[in-house]
Amino acid sequence: MMRAERWNSDNGFLAAAIFPGDLNPNTPVGILDADVALGTWEETDWESVAGSSGHHLALLASSLAQDVDLPVTHWQLQEDVTFVSHESALGGSYSPWDAVSTAPISAPREVHASLPIHHREWLMDQLDATWTQCAPLFQQPGVSETVFLDAEDASPPLLHSTWLAESDTLWIVDTSVPCEAVTSPCEGNIVVGTHSVIHVGAPSGVGVLKISAGTGLTVETGGTVRVHPGSELVIQAGGELTLSGGRLVLEGDAQLRIEDDGRLELQEGSEWVVHDEAGIVDVHGAVHVAAHQEAQWTAFGSVYWRTSSRLWVGSQSTLHCHGNDTGVWNVTGPVAWHGPGHAHLKGLMASWLPEGHLHVNCRLTVEECELTTENPALPSLFSEGRVRMIHSKVGGVLWEHQGQESLPSSASAFFIQDSHWEDSHLTLSECQGHLWDNDFIHTSIRIEVPLNPFKVTGNTLQAPWHAATPTMSISNGEGHPVWLENNVWIQGVGLGVEHTAVTLKCNTWLECGGGAIHATGGAALCMASECGGGGNLLDLNAWHFLLSDAPLPLMDGANHIGWALDGFVHGSTSDELASWTVAGCSWDPSWGMGLWTGEVPASLSGPSGGSGAGADIPVFASDPRPRSPCHSAPTPVKPSKKSQPSGSWNLLGQELRDNQESNSASRADM
Repeated sequence: MMRAERWNSDNGFLAAAIFPGDLNPNTPVGILDADVALGTWEETDWESVAGSSGHHLALLASSLAQDVDLPVTHWQLQEDVTFVSHESALGGSYSPWDAVSTAPISAPREVHASLPIHHREWLMDQLDATWTQCAPLFQQPGVSETVFLDAEDASPPLLHSTWLAESDTLWIVDTSVPCEAVTSPCEGNIVVGTHSVIHVGAPSGVGVLKISAGTGLTVETGGTVRVHPGSELVIQAGGELTLSGGRLVLEGDAQLRIEDDGRLELQEGSEWVVHDEAGIVDVHGAVHVAAHQEAQWTAFGSVYWRTSSRLWVGSQSTLHCHGNDTGVWNVTGPVAWHGPGHAHLKGLMASWLPEGHLHVNCRLTVEECELTTENPALPSLFSEGRVRMIHSKVGGVLWEHQGQESLPSSASAFFIQDSHWEDSHLTLSECQGHLWDNDFIHTSIRIEVPLNPFKVTGNTLQAPWHAATPTMSISNGEGHPVWLENNVWIQGVGLGVEHTAVTLKCNTWLECGGGAIHATGGAALCMASECGGGGNLLDLNAWHFLLSDAPLPLMDGANHIGWALDGFVHGSTSDELASWTVAGCSWDPSWGMGLWTGEVPASLSGPSGGSGAGADIPVFASDPRPRSPCHSAPTPVKPSKKSQPSGSWNLLGQELRDNQESNSASRADM
């Protein structure tokens, strides 16, 4: 690094002599008058002229002209220094220190002598001119070339704009020490064309490539950037790597680091592959999928989503992320996945560290994944877009899903199928949804303001025996009822319904020590054939029903009433009646004399008046029926395909019987 000296030792002594009296106790002013220093000093060169024409910068320009290598990039320039010409500092003969410049270095009074304003601009112009005169890496267009960059030079190799044409190869590697290359801070682009490859490292050597804020890297269709084991690719702040149909491959324990404000853009047909479980992707910046694109991300290794990192998926775009059951994604802080596009995760293990939180408002599909958290007490995931989970496992996750008022209700629906949840909490608000064929073990589900249609079918919900809140609660529904069919509640507190209409068909409540069904306020429970419900089983619960100023459930639907440890119903109803007769149900013989007399054990009261509690309402069993199995609606079956058009058909398009038999025989022979 060069230094331009404005003052030699003689001038430094002379300047000290002009200092005010506090540095010279014997006099209140400087030893020398300012006029003494304002003469002509050819030998010492006071440099009172503009900086670019001064002798000290002429020497620097001469050095640059001689191709002296300057390991200088713009963020290494010293921005906290400024030159103040001696004339303005001394200020004249009579008041040598009245006009001392006190302007900040970012806006000094002497513009011509300001390093941030003048010298930096001049120096960068010189550096730009030097780089534009550099010989290109690939000098023979149309001819396949191979170029090696190693660590022989004292400074890292600097890559400026270039084009790797068809079958060109660039190696950034050294066998003795890691070779580190960095792209130029000047604006430009390095393009990897068809069948061309940039190798960062090699099987027998290590390399590092840093993409700076100036010159980016674009990998076109058929091009590849390959990071070998032990090597690293870094996208620095302001830097950008674009896969425009090309491939980015990490082998072995290679690493990709996207720093704050760095960006990886994936375009149509691009592929990002982490081949080995030891590979690491460290995301501090952004991963961006442009609109109308489809990209592949195969990550067999570990991905770390750091604080403030983000994924953007553009309109009508899809990012397919496949982990092959070995990829592990770690959410270490607040992370955002946004955009109108679609993120599809398959075969991944996602883990939330204690400070991790993921906010998703793009469409999200989670297939054959495992989601876990280290601290189940902290919120893990907040989603707003359309979510579908299939064949996955969830453990200890607090997931909140909120519908978006600005979008159609279907755009923020929530679907879970054939998945296993343990020790988790799920809240669904203001959205459509369907939960079917899942196991919820020690997991609470809150459904608030459900939108039509909303279905819960074929699930098993098992709570700890000591649970004090419902395993599933549904509240403040409007319009059509929520459909619940073929679900099984085991232990704890079963279903809670508040100010919502629900249709209950073929469900089971077993051993719910805190009560099977809790109804509050305007909860409307349909368990009768006339409204589509019925065929439910309640057995060995403390109470089958607990009401809090709620209407009585509609029961005439072949429901089976098993034994209740404390009684059939407890609480208060908003219905005004003298007694409640439960008809059209089958009753377990353990009710004993209650079935002969008609009255069953209950603790039910009517609406409370101004004087206090309402009157007691006796409950009677009427028209008991034998128990019959519940039959749900059959699963729709796709119509069978017609046989090949080699047979005979009538005018109505129906295949003739003899042709059907011959085709069946042919299939049997195969």
